[in-house]
Amino acid sequence: MKNSIRIGVDIDDCMCNTLEMDFCCAYYKYKKLNKLHDDIDKTYFDVTKSFNIENGDQFFIKEKQYIMKHNDCMYPKVFVAEVLKKLIKKGFEIVIITSRADKFWNGNSKRFAKKWLRKYKIPYNKIYTDVVDKSQVCLQEKIDLMIEDNHHNVININNTGIKSILLKTTYNKNYANSLNIFAENWLDVYSILAKIYNFNGNDIINL
Repeated sequence: MKNSIRIGVDIDDCMCNTLEMDFCCAYYKYKKLNKLHDDIDKTYFDVTKSFNIENGDQFFIKEKQYIMKHNDCMYPKVFVAEVLKKLIKKGFEIVIITSRADKFWNGNSKRFAKKWLRKYKIPYNKIYTDVVDKSQVCLQEKIDLMIEDNHHNVININNTGIKSILLKTTYNKNYANSLNIFAENWLDVYSILAKIYNFNGNDIINL
């Protein structure tokens, strides 16, 4: 395996369950206001559509303010830290590329992302936040493979010829492209990378 293989990694719904946080907060808000309806469409990627939230920006600003105040309320996905640590030890470079928008994070999306990553000891080499077009950052950083959950981002990334791993969800499971492989979880991500880049994929955990 050659050194300096560059792996791009998303944060929200890739490293942590952001969509679950969105649904929990929206559910609580609407239950408290006695506006909760029975036919919530949980297949929507956009929680504002699922709950018919009129002012989505204001909802997310309040939610992010809560997360900023209680930084330990959003946990990382299982084994994400362990996998990234192993990859860095093997010579991979980890570039975090997230669309976390500054407008929701009081202009400090990068600072709070770094704080969260530091709290849960998730390693990386470089980080981009508030990214509009991830495919352009991938090209700029010479990313070899992107780990994502949002297939809309992956469409653009694959169109540049860059490989991807999608963490499978209800909203991306129908995406099809020869440059993409689906992973069930982060241990599966590690196994897939081991096959692609020809390294031992059995050294991550002993069960």
